[in-house]
Amino acid sequence: MSENSDIANWFAGKSVFITGATGFLGKVLIEKLLRSCPDVGPIYVLVRRKKGCESHDRIKEIIESKIFDNVKKTQGDLTTRIHAIPGDLSEPYLGICPKDREILEKTVSVVFHSAATVRFTECLRLAITVNVAATKTLMELCCGMEKLESAIHVSTAYANCTHEIIEERIYEPPVDAQKSLQWVDDFDDDILDFVTPRILKNHPNTYTFTKALGEQVVNEYAKKLPIAIVRPSIVTASWKEPEPGWIDSPNGPAGLIIFAKYGFVQSLPLSRNTIADLIPIDICVNLIIAAAWRTGKDRNYKTEIPIYNNVSGPFNPIRWRQFIEEINACNYRYGLIGGIFNTKVSLSSNRLTHFLRWNILQFTLVNILDLVAWSIWKNPIFRSAHRKIGKYMENVVYFSENEWDFQKSNVDDLYQRLSPTDQRIFDFNVRNINWKEYISQYVLGIKKHVMKENEESTPAIRRKNRIIKMISRVVKYSVLISSGYFAFNYYKLSMPSF
Repeated sequence: MSENSDIANWFAGKSVFITGATGFLGKVLIEKLLRSCPDVGPIYVLVRRKKGCESHDRIKEIIESKIFDNVKKTQGDLTTRIHAIPGDLSEPYLGICPKDREILEKTVSVVFHSAATVRFTECLRLAITVNVAATKTLMELCCGMEKLESAIHVSTAYANCTHEIIEERIYEPPVDAQKSLQWVDDFDDDILDFVTPRILKNHPNTYTFTKALGEQVVNEYAKKLPIAIVRPSIVTASWKEPEPGWIDSPNGPAGLIIFAKYGFVQSLPLSRNTIADLIPIDICVNLIIAAAWRTGKDRNYKTEIPIYNNVSGPFNPIRWRQFIEEINACNYRYGLIGGIFNTKVSLSSNRLTHFLRWNILQFTLVNILDLVAWSIWKNPIFRSAHRKIGKYMENVVYFSENEWDFQKSNVDDLYQRLSPTDQRIFDFNVRNINWKEYISQYVLGIKKHVMKENEESTPAIRRKNRIIKMISRVVKYSVLISSGYFAFNYYKLSMPSF
């Protein structure tokens, strides 16, 4: 493969440093580099120590992931290819010891910075520390790398979500990044938490806010480093590689799909016709690798660094209505062994409709379940789950109610510069995605890799879903009739008598 691939040949013999290697994107990135660029040099990964687990043990955990099975068949022991660099983004100098720092400075040619805190509700202090301060520290580390040819900073398509049109350029940050770093030094947690809503202004959360500041930090090194920024939108399960539907965590839409499969989400406050800008993880990784190659080939440092909006909406859009319809169809076909309620999800762009469905109907159902659990001496967990899901939906509703005009001329230009071989090996052309087929793979991938269930559609699951659907209808109409009855009697009693 490498003989005909310009990208694979360019990576041959080059040492790579990756942050965020233990995350979803990081694992797929490592696997793709090893499989499609087999002659790539040593891969160094920043790994945080965990209690009772050394850094090299965490490398073994990564390698033991099933996505590396095919690579291990062709390349054998991967522990000789992947090397741990103990560290922590929240610590000074990224927690990297002087000896390891020297190794990176003398050997690394390519850097991928994908580590970040992606929690929408993250406290401002930690979000700034990880997404801004650590990015600045990494840029300084890159400046000391003697062999550096290319660096990629993974941002998000929503870093500049306060703008309706998002071009492939750096935008004026909400505040100066250096000023935000000063806040962390000057203020305690209570003060920072208190002023966070005022600081965020039009940003929906600390994640998009600090990723915007991170882009400003990277841009300050445009004239010093061969660097580019990739902005993926909503990253989802794989399209084709390492296998269709591969995913290892319930983050993003996968969490909603799981909740829906269990019947815990029967109403979503989403706008039916807005675009669900989904990007399969393998498309994202292919673009990141291609961008690194392009940046390394064109090392003329510019006043503005190349930026790639890794989005699907402009050329192959899928609406939330279509997404949910396919999810409903797949949930009915495949189901979950432990499903409790009817798995059909309804979109409620009307806030009142969603309120009635979620806070009256669904809330009544979970309370009934908790009462049953309590009566048989089981831990009542359903109301707590209902509350957590509601909080999650509050955090994501912003991205479903709004729509952005993403420009992606740089992405198209990069794809055209690839050879036919590399267009096949490192395919990031979203026009080729069949969303109906993809969502089916997505649901099966969640069932297989996250829920650890048999991916087949069994007659037993279909029978169970039909029974649950009938029971849910009986309960729903009983709740509605009872609510109407009590409301009528309350109104009748409150009326003055003459």
